[in-house]
Amino acid sequence: KQKVSLDPGQTKEVTSTCSLPIPEDKKNLPASGSILKGTFKASGSGQTLDAMEFQFPVRIETYREAFATTGMVAKDATAEEFLSIPDPEENPAELHAQLSSTALQALEGSFQYFEAYPYMCLEQRSSAYLISLVTPEKFLPSKFFHEYSAKELESVVLDSLTEFQNPDGGFRLWKEYAQLRTSPYLTAYVYLVMQEAKKRNRPVPSAVMARAEKYLRGYAKSPGKDFKSYIYETLPLILYVFRDNQVEGLQDYLVEHRKELSLRGKAYLLLATLESRSPNSLNRDVAKELLQDFTNQVRWNARRAEIQEPISYSYSRAFYSDEGTIALWLRVLTAYQPDSPLVPRFLQSVIVRNPHHSSSHAEALMALAIRNYHDKIEKSSETAYEIKLGDKTLFQGKLNEDKSEKVEHLNAAELKKYFTGAMQKFDFQSKGPGQLYYTTRIDYAIPPLRTEPADEGIEIRRSIQPLDEAMGRGTTKPFLAGEHSLQRGKIYLVRITVTSTRPLSHFILRDPLPSHSEIVNTSFSTESSMLTNVDSYSSNGYWWASPPISTNRDDAYEVVQTYLPAGAHQYVYLMRPLFRGQARFPAASAYSMYEPEIFGRTEDAIQEVE
Repeated sequence: KQKVSLDPGQTKEVTSTCSLPIPEDKKNLPASGSILKGTFKASGSGQTLDAMEFQFPVRIETYREAFATTGMVAKDATAEEFLSIPDPEENPAELHAQLSSTALQALEGSFQYFEAYPYMCLEQRSSAYLISLVTPEKFLPSKFFHEYSAKELESVVLDSLTEFQNPDGGFRLWKEYAQLRTSPYLTAYVYLVMQEAKKRNRPVPSAVMARAEKYLRGYAKSPGKDFKSYIYETLPLILYVFRDNQVEGLQDYLVEHRKELSLRGKAYLLLATLESRSPNSLNRDVAKELLQDFTNQVRWNARRAEIQEPISYSYSRAFYSDEGTIALWLRVLTAYQPDSPLVPRFLQSVIVRNPHHSSSHAEALMALAIRNYHDKIEKSSETAYEIKLGDKTLFQGKLNEDKSEKVEHLNAAELKKYFTGAMQKFDFQSKGPGQLYYTTRIDYAIPPLRTEPADEGIEIRRSIQPLDEAMGRGTTKPFLAGEHSLQRGKIYLVRITVTSTRPLSHFILRDPLPSHSEIVNTSFSTESSMLTNVDSYSSNGYWWASPPISTNRDDAYEVVQTYLPAGAHQYVYLMRPLFRGQARFPAASAYSMYEPEIFGRTEDAIQEVE
């Protein structure tokens, strides 16, 4: 109780200190969403003069983590992984497993990119057609680009080639712009697509193909002026398409300049020998060197391979991508070292590729690699499988050509039965006659009290600075949450720096607010016009990176970004403390929506407001 004296017309602020202590055990926490109620009363002369009831929800910030594994099991073999199920009382978890008996299943998703981005340039038309050539009919969509049947797509590509062909025999990207110069790499790629169509007895226009061949052979002998990296990207593809009737001296030239080739160029250099009907004499030591160059620049995450190769901007004219490069090296290994343990790993990397990172050219190269692997290594699309945790069977069943994919799932209550508190063997068995491909993911909640910082592919740093100082009108440096107290009513700039070494799709960022503070919405007319555009985003990424969509919620600042390039990115918002006291400033966290095992978070802190 407080005694307050007021003169007529006088106003005074009356404050009361309330506390909701943070318990040591999360079991003693109020349930998230529960309502805390209270009453203030003003009494005098033995009676209630005024009263105010209040209530507000209790929000308990929760965090989830994920662990994923992927692999392949041959007939009558067992793949041994290890899994520790989190304590179901502390960390309730769910297990997801995606199973398939054939790599061809992955071709079903090859057209997602085309449906989302129907540009209809010559490269995209050709890529869609190439995928349709190598994909079994049961995996083909009923319509391509939302409107064409498979037969109509063939006509859209082959019958329109003359409209894209320049007088010199090369192809341009867009038929509507006749003044555009020929694209050498595109010409070689379209020639490759025509070769694949011709092998399957499709109606390829021979005159168009002959003019393109004449152009490419001339270019190989005299490329003309262009970026060196672009020329070195184009020549290996020309060598490959003419592998059975080579341009004289071209292979020797590329071997001599192999240090200047990209990993994709080196793959085509090897494939020109490995897939030729009359293998030429590529030096064995050179082949080993090229393969070693590739393996030295690959690193692995839980699902797939990632290439650590510096490339120049001109490569984009040649439709360069990591996914397409990995697909070509899968073809190299399938032909060169089919028993290598890297073959199933690279195959799985191609199968679980993220279509949101992809491109039409990459999807075509991956489809070609998957079909090549199926034809040369896969023997059957039928298998019986059993998945065990320790000595207990989690899932078992059969896959066949008609039903080659299965998704299995255990919710938290079901998974609880398999908890032992120790690491257990996680075995995947294929009983044949085919093989089993698997991708599993376990998602689990972590205790909400005093979370530890984490960097599982995403590094997050959060700093606070008074807005005046941030705008150059003071000397206070940025500080971490909890390092210094904040002043009630003052505006602070919160800066979140996110660093990722890999591009991410559907990136999610959430920074929960301490309960005594609010976000300053600069779009409200009640806020000073000087604050407009202070909250922002900056990135050292490419110009085509998608902009973030930020949301100012009552309890958090949130960001969704469709594509986040590798590198450092900054997000900024304004915060204003409203009440004195201490409150927990929960950790800022981020993750990739479709690869939740890639995540990160800051540490939390107790933030004081004076």
